[in-house]
Amino acid sequence: MRIWSISKVREAFSNIKTELEQQQQRQAQLDNKQEQIDTRQTQLEKTAQQLENELQKTQQELVRCQKMIEDCRQETQQKSEQLAVKNKELEDWKDTFSGNNWRMMYSYDNMVAQLQLDAIEQRLPGNRQRLSSLKDTHVGESCFVIGNGPSLVAEDLTKLAQANIFSLGSKRINVIFPETVWRPDIWAASDLDYIEMYKDEIQDLKGFTKMLPCQAVLDRDVLVRDAVYFPFIQSERTPCWFNNDITKGVHFWGTVTCKLINIAVYMGFKNIFLLGVDHSWPIFHNEEGVGCWDTSKKAHFSDEYMTKEQECVISQHIGNMEKTVQYISQAYHDVGWFCRQSGVNIYNATPGTCLTEFPCITLYEALGMIKQQKD
Repeated sequence: MRIWSISKVREAFSNIKTELEQQQQRQAQLDNKQEQIDTRQTQLEKTAQQLENELQKTQQELVRCQKMIEDCRQETQQKSEQLAVKNKELEDWKDTFSGNNWRMMYSYDNMVAQLQLDAIEQRLPGNRQRLSSLKDTHVGESCFVIGNGPSLVAEDLTKLAQANIFSLGSKRINVIFPETVWRPDIWAASDLDYIEMYKDEIQDLKGFTKMLPCQAVLDRDVLVRDAVYFPFIQSERTPCWFNNDITKGVHFWGTVTCKLINIAVYMGFKNIFLLGVDHSWPIFHNEEGVGCWDTSKKAHFSDEYMTKEQECVISQHIGNMEKTVQYISQAYHDVGWFCRQSGVNIYNATPGTCLTEFPCITLYEALGMIKQQKD
């Protein structure tokens, strides 16, 4: 057996030690490399997640942009259709104004109106000034025009009073006064039969501006000294016309509601909300097949609005109710067109209304729009 010398053994252990140290160094280097690889891997995963998030955001933005493009396309199409309608209306009115029609519209109205106002001034001095003083007193504001249809309830009128909203009412709206604190700011009537029939009641109305047609004095000799009289173009004119300046005449239109709208435009209101304008007249056909007003069914907000006898008298004067309703429907259409040309918006807040000429909204929505405008 060979025996190593001590020096040889020491040399061998020294070599082994050196080899171990070298292996430890290499292992340390490998560990360091692995740590670098792990760090890099973490950075790559983080970068990949960031890229994924950016991709999702980009996709979401792309979807949003596509929706905006589609919305713009639809809006453009809608605007184009609206423009086509307006162009058609414009062409129709160009045809209407051809020939000598402009003479009737611009000369006849003013001539008749001034004659009426001059005659009233002799009986009621200062009337012209009182009428002129109403012009543009509420420029850009909102108001309610109240009809007397069966849907009208006192609670809704009280909401208008609580919100301090300007309102225009007509005829026997006073029947509802005991049920509410609301009162109209402007009250008007144009039916000469009604005015003559209720002249004493009209005299007793107080607390708001009363407006009556000049013919109430000139034709029926009903002089209400605290009323403001407006010139009334009473004939059913063709073509129809809407004078923003009512000192040049308020046209017939077949319903006092359109006249209230005309007064509101004269006063400068930009947004007009209708309430109680049901436009739903009960009709029956008589033996001759003529559509008549069915006075046995409710046509107003209260059974006390008119007596049956008074309803019968008025229904006889109306004659063919179906033609009357058609005439009034066309009147709303024409008044709506004139108002749109003047930048005036009309909304119908009457629940269950049959009048769809104007956008139908709820009273809650109407009050919200007015509150937003005031704020």
